[in-house]
Amino acid sequence: SHEDVITDGNSTMLCGLKGSLKRCGGLGDILSGVVATFVAWKNIQRKTETLDLIEPAYLACNIVRLASKVAYEEHKRSTGALHVISNL
Repeated sequence: SHEDVITDGNSTMLCGLKGSLKRCGGLGDILSGVVATFVAWKNIQRKTETLDLIEPAYLACNIVRLASKVAYEEHKRSTGALHVISNL
């Protein structure tokens, strides 16, 4: 199983959730949007200007992998970015 390594140079987390068997174009864009959303939510909640990126990146990695897996189970090889987005 492939694991994504998420680090800020000090802390490290591994994302090993099984995702889709197909990597469609646009997944990086989806992932960056989900990370940005989680970072904003976390920092609004904490009311600080210090960016904590590890936990939001880890959560985004898992959610995008899960959405990709569900999209692939439904659409197989024709899975595209919009299918993944609809499963977020």
